[in-house]
Amino acid sequence: MTSPDNITMEPVISVAPMIDITNVLFRNFMRLLTRKTTLWTEMITTSEILNTPHLDRCLWNDPKEHPVVVQLGGNDPTLLGAAASLCELKGFDQINLNCGCPSNRVQDGKFGACLMLEPELVRDCCAEMKRRVQIPVTVKCRLGVDDHDSYENLENFISIVSSSGVNEFVVHARKAILSGLTPTQNRTIPKINYEFVYRLQERFPDFKFHINGEIATEKQGIGRHESIRQQVERGLGVMIGRVAYNYPWLFRNMDSMYYGVPDQGLNRREIILQYAEYCDRYLEESGSEWNKMVLAKPLMNLFYLERGNTRYRNELDRLSRNKETAHFSAVAEQIVDIMETVNPEALNQFDIEETGKI
Repeated sequence: MTSPDNITMEPVISVAPMIDITNVLFRNFMRLLTRKTTLWTEMITTSEILNTPHLDRCLWNDPKEHPVVVQLGGNDPTLLGAAASLCELKGFDQINLNCGCPSNRVQDGKFGACLMLEPELVRDCCAEMKRRVQIPVTVKCRLGVDDHDSYENLENFISIVSSSGVNEFVVHARKAILSGLTPTQNRTIPKINYEFVYRLQERFPDFKFHINGEIATEKQGIGRHESIRQQVERGLGVMIGRVAYNYPWLFRNMDSMYYGVPDQGLNRREIILQYAEYCDRYLEESGSEWNKMVLAKPLMNLFYLERGNTRYRNELDRLSRNKETAHFSAVAEQIVDIMETVNPEALNQFDIEETGKI
C-alpha cells in the first residue's frame, strides 16, 4: 500500500474530504474517471488511528488511489504526530489537519473549525507532525468562525500557523458558524467570499492556496468547467466537494483539461464493471464486511443529467438490496443489462452531449 515512485504531489484539482463519502470505495471509483485529481480520505481522528485494533483497515489505501491525502482530526500535538507517522507508514502522500469542520461532534472534541480560534495550538500541532514525517503537512480551514471573521483574523491565523513550516492551505471560502446551524447549513448559509482567498495569495505569494466552496456547482451561473478555470488561472488549486459525488461524470475530462495528459477514457459500462471487480477484490483482501448497498453508493449518480437516471438509481438500489446475490460484480452485470435497454448511448459512449450545462 505504498505510493508509486512516479507520483508527484502537484494538485490542481482535488476532491474534498467528505464523511461517509470519500472512503476507499469512492476513491477507487473516482480513479476510473480521473488519474490525476488529488483524492482525500474522510476525516480520521487521532483516537480512531491510535486506538483501533484494525489499523490496516482504518488506513487502507490502494496503490491506484495516489495521489491521496489523509485528513486528520485532533488537537493534541503529540497524538497528531503519532497518527501522522502511522499514516506516512501506510503510504499516504500528504497529511492535512482539519481546521474547518463545524459539526457538534467535532466541536465536542475541540478540533475542526474551533481550532481557528487557537492558531498557536494549530502551529504546534503542525510543527510536531512535520517533525515526525517527511511527507507534506497542510491545513484546511474556513475564513473564520462566528464573529471572528475579518480578513485580519484570517491573515493572522495563516501567519501564525505558517511559522510551523506549513506553506499550503485549503480554504473553504466561507466562515463557520459554531452554533445554530447544522453541518449542511454551514455549507450553504454563510456567504461565499473568494476575495479573502485572493488577498491571501497576494499577502503570501510563496504559499500554495486551494479554494473550496460552490465551485463547479449549478449556482455559478456559468459553465461548471468555466468556474474551475477562473480559479486555476489565478494560480489557485481547486477543491470540489459535493459535486464530485452528485455529478462524478464531470471528472472524466479533468486530466486532459487541467493536467495535459490523456483521460482515462472509460465509458459508464466499463466503469461499473471495473469498479465492481475492485469491490469484490477489496472485500476479500481487506476483510471488510460492507454490504452491497454501501458498495453501490459511489455508483448512484453516474447517470446524473442523463435520460433514465431515476430508473438507474431505483434499479441499482433494488439490486443492491438482494441478499441472494453473492458478489457485487453480479449486481453490476445486471444494472449494465438494464441500462443497455434504457440508455445505451450514455452507457457505452465516453463523450456525448449531456442535457446539463458543463
